[in-house]
Amino acid sequence: KNSKIDLVLVDDGFSHRKLKRNLDIVLLDTTQNLQHYNLLPLGHLREDFRSLNRAGLVILTKVNQANSGTLKFLKQKINNLNFIESDLLTNFDQNVSENAKAFLFSGIANPKSFEKSLIDQKIQIIDHLIFPDHRAYSSTDQNDIYQKFLKSKAEIICTTAKDMIKINHIGLLKSAQVLQAQIKISPYEEVKIYETICALF
Repeated sequence: KNSKIDLVLVDDGFSHRKLKRNLDIVLLDTTQNLQHYNLLPLGHLREDFRSLNRAGLVILTKVNQANSGTLKFLKQKINNLNFIESDLLTNFDQNVSENAKAFLFSGIANPKSFEKSLIDQKIQIIDHLIFPDHRAYSSTDQNDIYQKFLKSKAEIICTTAKDMIKINHIGLLKSAQVLQAQIKISPYEEVKIYETICALF
């Protein structure tokens, strides 16, 4: 109560009804298949789409990589809502040759999107070790990843920035290429987001 904090950001708080907040921003991943958008336990939704009526902003993500059926479905579901479209742009920290053979490892919510980003950059995927989202990589995990990379005959090993910050294996730190992600939103919609947030103060 005595702090001078002006803004608190909460991840994954939309279904936390007891938490008082001023603005809900809901992201919908357009690269997921339609089954993903079924209610639990058949899919991943905790609430019906009608609950989006209490959201201040709805953002469709990765539209440039979208599953066309999912994108159409989501637009129909949120037809009466004010939504924003965003693209996912990716690039490597260092130069990576086109058609390079890559060994991947990741512990993210949507590993297929990671693969799609690499394929779009003409990277050949030799293998992909997929871990659960938010994986805290043990020493055994990291050594296993590195040994499998060496045996794969891939030219490079790739991962995400989210995964790389959890790595301390010397071989991986020296070898891994990190795919950085950036969200692209139109200038008009950037202003819309900015004004919506500024209206809170």
